[in-house]
Amino acid sequence: MISKKIRDNMIYVFLLVFFIGACGVSENFRTMSNIMNLFSQSSIIGVLAIGQTIVLITGGFDLSHGSFLALVSVLVAILIPISAAGAFGIAVVSLMALGLVNAFFVNRGISPFVVTLGMQGIARTLAMWISGENSVNISWQPISTIAYGTILGIPCCVLIWLILTVTFTLVLNHTATGRHIYAIGGNSESSRLSGIHVEHVRYTAYAISAVCAFVAGVIYVSRLGVGLPDKAVGYEMDSIACAIIGGTSLFGGGGKLSDTFAGVLIYGIITNILNLMGVSSYWQKVVKGLIILVAVYFNTRASRKREVK
Repeated sequence: MISKKIRDNMIYVFLLVFFIGACGVSENFRTMSNIMNLFSQSSIIGVLAIGQTIVLITGGFDLSHGSFLALVSVLVAILIPISAAGAFGIAVVSLMALGLVNAFFVNRGISPFVVTLGMQGIARTLAMWISGENSVNISWQPISTIAYGTILGIPCCVLIWLILTVTFTLVLNHTATGRHIYAIGGNSESSRLSGIHVEHVRYTAYAISAVCAFVAGVIYVSRLGVGLPDKAVGYEMDSIACAIIGGTSLFGGGGKLSDTFAGVLIYGIITNILNLMGVSSYWQKVVKGLIILVAVYFNTRASRKREVK
C-alpha cells in the first residue's frame, strides 16, 4: 500500500530531491528572494503547461504556444495605450479564434503536430506583420503589477498560475467536460459511439490552450515591458516537457495538472540552478534536451505498461 502511494506520487519525491540537491549545490538558491523568483519565472511556462496538458490528454499537441505569446505581447503593447480592456479583449478573442482553427483542422483528421506547427508560423508572421518587425514599448505602467506586484508576499503572476491550476483541475475531475477530455484521449472512436461529441470536446481543449497562452502572454509582456514579435521561441517545447515530466501521457488519456505543476517546478529548478552556476545558454539547451528525451522515454515505457495491463 505504501509503495503504491509512493509510485503514484513519485513526481513529488523527484521534486523534493531536486530541491534539496539544488540547495546543496548553491547557497544563493536557498534565499527566499531566489525561490520567489523561481516561482515567478516558472509562472509563464506553468500557465502554458496547463493548456498543453489538457490538449495532450485529448491525444493532441499544441506547438503554437511560443508564437501565441509573441502575438499577445505585440497586440497588447500596440493597443493598450488606446484601451487596456480593449487590448486584452482583442488579444484573447484573437487567440481563441486561432485555437479554434487548430481544432477545426484536427477534427478534419489532420495530425495535431502538422496543424499546430503550421499555426506556429501563421501566428509568428501575424506578430511580425502587426509590429512591422519591430519591438513595441509599453507606456502603460500598471501592467507591470501582473509580473512584479505581490499579494500577501506572493507574486501576482504565481497566484494567477495557482488559480488556473486549481480551476482547471476541478474542471477535469468534476465536470462532464473533463471526463470527456480524458475519454476521447483514451479512445476517440469508443467515445464517439458512446455519445460524446468528440469534435466539440477538441474545440474546448484547444480553446482552453489558447486562453492559457493569452494569460501567459500577458504575464510575459508585463514582465518585459515590451512587445517582442520574434521572441518566446521554444516555449511550446518547454510546456510539453513540463507536462511530460509531470507524467502526462504522450498518447492521450492520462495526466494530472497537479503533477504538471510539480513538473514545471522541477524544470524551473534545473533552469534556475544552471543560471546560478553560470552555465551558458547553449549548454542549458543541451541539458533541457536531454531532460525531454529521458522524460519521453519513461513516458513511453509507462504507456506501454498500461497497454499491456
